[in-house]
Amino acid sequence: MTLEQFVGLYLALGTALYRDSVPAEREIEPILDRGKKAIAELKKDHRIFSTLPEDQAYFLQEQSGWVAVVDRARRVRPVHPANLALVRQHRERLAVGMPAEFLRNPFLEFTTILDERGVAFPGTARRRARRPHRLVARPGAGRRLPRPIKMLRNGNEW
Repeated sequence: MTLEQFVGLYLALGTALYRDSVPAEREIEPILDRGKKAIAELKKDHRIFSTLPEDQAYFLQEQSGWVAVVDRARRVRPVHPANLALVRQHRERLAVGMPAEFLRNPFLEFTTILDERGVAFPGTARRRARRPHRLVARPGAGRRLPRPIKMLRNGNEW
């Protein structure tokens, strides 16, 4: 076996392990569709990032995660079913010799954008219902963030 063949086999097994770590309910095609739309919206935005108010910069930063999500989805989509079957059969043995990155869900750190979870700012639900994919720029927006919620223990603040 040549070095190139070995590297190809290693990458094929690693990608199959990566794909096998994606939960069964997480379908790749809808992720790619949503990601392509989000990236298209990002490409339309020509504002200078450093001039954005904090809330808009945060939103833009979070949406930029779609670039990595689409890249990972494109890499795990073409995994051959025979490679998946092989990986499922020998997962314990492969786990010993493969890096830990191949053994975890590739979308785990992006659940906030994939599942549309996050912390909403007061009043944004009404504005987003009217303009679902844009932040509303108002004078003073982003300068003052809401007070963080303090955790309580037995009725006392920590």
